[in-house]
Amino acid sequence: MFYVFLDSLGNSGVTPAMFTNCINNLNKYFKPICIKFENCSTKYIPQHEYNKWDKPNHEDKMTGNYNYFTPKTINIYLVNFIVNPGENAYTYMPGVPNGK
Repeated sequence: MFYVFLDSLGNSGVTPAMFTNCINNLNKYFKPICIKFENCSTKYIPQHEYNKWDKPNHEDKMTGNYNYFTPKTINIYLVNFIVNPGENAYTYMPGVPNGK
């Protein structure tokens, strides 16, 4: 499931072609181990202040509000910028809340 944060004008900055390209790339790289991805849902979040993602200050609130449990689903949050130095993206292992 993709969660896309909208900017102050209500724009996402992410096109359907970008989603398709992302999924196609994932499938290409994971095909050798028989894993296939698809975009089962996209939720647009009109809270532009979170588009400049500050992990320690935003993560708990936003994942608490928008991290719905759906079996066999990976939640992907798309923002314009991650504040934390050296990070363009990050993840946690399944079953380990916020890597703790």
